[in-house]
Amino acid sequence: MMTTQPRGVFGMLPRMLAVVTIISIADPAFFLLANAALHLLRRDLNPATHYISEYAVGRFGWLMSTALVVLGVGTIALAVVMHATMHTTWLVRVGTAVLFVSGLSTILIGLFRTDLMGQPSTVAGAIHGRAAFIAILFEAISVLMLTAAFFRDGRWRSFRLVSLVFSVVVVISGALLPALQRGTGERLLVYTLVLWLFIAALRMRAAAPLAERR
Repeated sequence: MMTTQPRGVFGMLPRMLAVVTIISIADPAFFLLANAALHLLRRDLNPATHYISEYAVGRFGWLMSTALVVLGVGTIALAVVMHATMHTTWLVRVGTAVLFVSGLSTILIGLFRTDLMGQPSTVAGAIHGRAAFIAILFEAISVLMLTAAFFRDGRWRSFRLVSLVFSVVVVISGALLPALQRGTGERLLVYTLVLWLFIAALRMRAAAPLAERR
């Protein structure tokens, strides 16, 4: 007689959830490694005065475009894993939904290249700019909301303070944006958010096998 594998929460098979969790870990790691490589390969761009997405224009532009799309997929994967793993409260529902939208917006950032300073404005550049604003804002909001959710769920005791520290850095980075050079400020905020994604995904991987026990 055939047997069916029990489904975990979010209507996902445990094995499928494990695969999505791995994606949520690997994708932000790839983004960070790609950025490190591009800072070495594109010495013509001063990190302090150029936005990250400007690496998508010119030599090795394909690498940055790919990294952004991959990061968007990883962000969506983490939203799914968190929804499947954490106790379902309004903070988790809204926080993961906002994170999901951030992931979709990040994919758009990779698909539509930015307009360089001094160059004519394009439709692609306009889409890129709006998508970037939504992606960063929504991920920052999700970090704050999900950090609050961690403090309401005893299973995440070991991750609470780590996430809280990242939340504080996100708020400070956002407040300092007008005072810092555009490249420096953006990198401080974006890399903080991406590191949170990576560390949160690692924590979700440790908890994912317990998801079906909720």
